[in-house]
Amino acid sequence: MRRCVEGYTVGKYRVTGDHYFFLNFYRMQTAIQSSNKAVSGRNESFPSFLAKQYEFFHYVEMCEYLGFDVCMLKARGLGFSEILACLGVRPFTTTREFRTVYTADSEGHLNPTLTKVWKQLN
Repeated sequence: MRRCVEGYTVGKYRVTGDHYFFLNFYRMQTAIQSSNKAVSGRNESFPSFLAKQYEFFHYVEMCEYLGFDVCMLKARGLGFSEILACLGVRPFTTTREFRTVYTADSEGHLNPTLTKVWKQLN
């Protein structure tokens, strides 16, 4: 629980608390790699460590520390809806009486993220 809030340091590298929670407790649909196909389906497992996600979690933590909002531009299909769902699940799980609010410009964009959040909480 402490690592999920404070983060974890190994040598000179530090994983933020949100990133630690994402890597160790958040389960999601991941692609199954096959030798004869690029992707042969999906199964539920823990996410892999990716360098750009490492940078993003540090960016989010820095914005929280400085009191700024987070803004990002990204391509579709990179798994960031899973990360954003996790950013609401972690404090809801580790902080007493925490409230999370999700908004989107259309219901079609909001419902897939809410489905991921509810799946993690139940």
